[in-house]
Amino acid sequence: MKRTTRWGGLAALLGAAVAVAAIAGATRGHAATDAKKPIVIGWAFDSKGQMAPFDDPALAAARIRVKQINAKGGVGGRHLAIKTCDTQN
Repeated sequence: MKRTTRWGGLAALLGAAVAVAAIAGATRGHAATDAKKPIVIGWAFDSKGQMAPFDDPALAAARIRVKQINAKGGVGGRHLAIKTCDTQN
């Protein structure tokens, strides 16, 4: 039984290493093209309903923070952008 467990653990470790290598290889080709695109943050909010007193200040705070982060160069060299969706429409 120990021998089977040892080979099973080795196979799992090898499988994980192959998966990590495949993911790393797949993302390299897109790194150059994605570097210029902003990271979009989706924001659903209520501008007129019951949640408006909570959602409006939260959105304003998020916009301020995004401006601060973008002023420092963004995240990984990419700027942030907030795309809003009013849930009352």
